[in-house]
Amino acid sequence: MSDGDLLDFLRERLSVLQSRGGPFFLTTLTIGMHHPWTVPETTEAVRSLRQEPDGYFATLRYFDQELERFFTECRRAGLLKNTIVIIMGDHGRHEIIGRTKDEKQIGHFLSPLYLWFDQSLRFSEELHPRRISTVVSQVDLVPTLSALTGLTPRLTPFLGHDLSCLLVTDCMEENFAFLSSVYDDLIGMVDRHGVLVYSLRTESWRELNYQLEPDAAPDALTESARAGRRENLFALYVASNTLLDQNRIWSWKEFGSAAGEIAQK
Repeated sequence: MSDGDLLDFLRERLSVLQSRGGPFFLTTLTIGMHHPWTVPETTEAVRSLRQEPDGYFATLRYFDQELERFFTECRRAGLLKNTIVIIMGDHGRHEIIGRTKDEKQIGHFLSPLYLWFDQSLRFSEELHPRRISTVVSQVDLVPTLSALTGLTPRLTPFLGHDLSCLLVTDCMEENFAFLSSVYDDLIGMVDRHGVLVYSLRTESWRELNYQLEPDAAPDALTESARAGRRENLFALYVASNTLLDQNRIWSWKEFGSAAGEIAQK
């Protein structure tokens, strides 16, 4: 099934679920945007980009066209009313084009995220399309979406933050994300200062910017601030592993093999 067929199926499911009148959550996984970049050559634009050495460009053009068709048809049929649409990559492009082992591994966790929601859900007249550079972690998604839909309970078990203010203005500049690789010995922290990486195997540090280049301005932070970031990274490492051991958050150790079997099916 191509991504275009998959989006058509998703549109049909939207129609069925909305006809039932209650809230629902619907998710799907596309495959065309992932290696080996196999997509139908449906238009001349896609066919012409097949000449590019990097097959990602043709795939990106194809998926962009299919998303436009999906949104156009859903809006015409009134299927996006009271609906939030999230588009998120499972990893970043640096996993493919990274020049070093560190860049490939760290790039796996730097994922694009797009959020769209219907006019009926817009909570501010100041809301407008914008590119947001604030660091967001996957643990921030549930509390943010819960806030947007008015479902946030008084007490929550969420590890993340409600970042819905970002849709209107710059806020939460101190937000951060913790990176822990299942493939090797790297841990990291991403914040507004860049990417801080530590190798448990070599006991070495590395500072990168968001393009995964070595930090061009290492003196931008005081030595005290740099030491504080390193302490924060170790604190996140200890806290996250403690919570995993207590099975208080999603555990790769517990569900990893089962998740792999599901993915293969």
